[in-house]
Amino acid sequence: MAKRAVGLDIGTCGIRAVEVTTSGSGYRLVQLAEAPLPVGAVMDGEVVDTALVADAIRGLWKYAKLSRTQVALGVANQKVVVRQLDLPRLPLAELRRTLGYHVADIIPMPVDQALLDVHPLVDVTDSAGVPAIRGLLVAADAAMVRASVTAARSAGLTVAAVDLTPFALMRALAAPQLLGRTDRAEVLIDAGAAVTTVVVHAQGAPLFVRILGLGGQEITQRLAERVGTSMESAEQLKRSLGIPRQRGVADATTEVAVSAADEWVDEVRGSLDYYMAQTDARPLSRVRLAGGAVHLGGLASSLANILGLPVELADPYAAVTVSGGVSADDLRGSAHHAAVGVGLALGVLEGNGA
Repeated sequence: MAKRAVGLDIGTCGIRAVEVTTSGSGYRLVQLAEAPLPVGAVMDGEVVDTALVADAIRGLWKYAKLSRTQVALGVANQKVVVRQLDLPRLPLAELRRTLGYHVADIIPMPVDQALLDVHPLVDVTDSAGVPAIRGLLVAADAAMVRASVTAARSAGLTVAAVDLTPFALMRALAAPQLLGRTDRAEVLIDAGAAVTTVVVHAQGAPLFVRILGLGGQEITQRLAERVGTSMESAEQLKRSLGIPRQRGVADATTEVAVSAADEWVDEVRGSLDYYMAQTDARPLSRVRLAGGAVHLGGLASSLANILGLPVELADPYAAVTVSGGVSADDLRGSAHHAAVGVGLALGVLEGNGA
């Protein structure tokens, strides 16, 4: 019998539900839907008004006639820390049970207020010759996670898993058929409204994760202030402007967008510079870009010029086949936003949900 899973991505400006089912040896996307969120319901990727978010979720389920009520949620904001570190080489269950003891002095939050996990990468030997495990530590503020879970449960849903958005992104965009050169790492970027996720992976294994508190909303906000208009009008203006190929030829309004976009690019470059400074960093092969911020035309080419790497827009549906029941309009409308939801659903089907 085919298994089904729904990934629910709660963003700063909207919510997206993606239903995926097993299909032979692969996966099939059978439904996707999205709806806007009221301003202020989610701030910087964190649910701050559970009632408003719950109302939006109920509305989405009713409008899209979604029947499955068990979902996987993703989290990614400034209250999530992902850091590479070496830990004692213990059985994974024991390591996870004692993780708080090992990282109490490392994470920027009290251990008793954090949800902790570790993603092992490779066995190593530390400077004293003691066997160790090098892995990615994940620490999330427990209250922040509970707010997302509460919103979903208040809408009548059952939360089957809470997953790290960067890992969901990797599942959707780093499927085996999409992988590039085996001797190099690839960069995946999801540029959302207020949060940007940067993942470096090699053949689907995460090497580096950075969650930036900056996204396309900052560009929209600056345009709104410059022109003296609403955020909705400024968003449309942003999409029509784009980043000119030749710098110095834009008018004053376009320069506002260009300046804000440059700051975003600098943040991404700084994160990748930090990764490349590590002694075991792999050379980077390419960047694949997703997220609503790509509505700013020219962002991909600007990023490519600064990084000196090829940058392409990611296909969020590349890891799944698409059911004939999903409309072409829905696919196009969700193309820049769907990757996280797809990856969340895949995490449940692959048994990776936390």
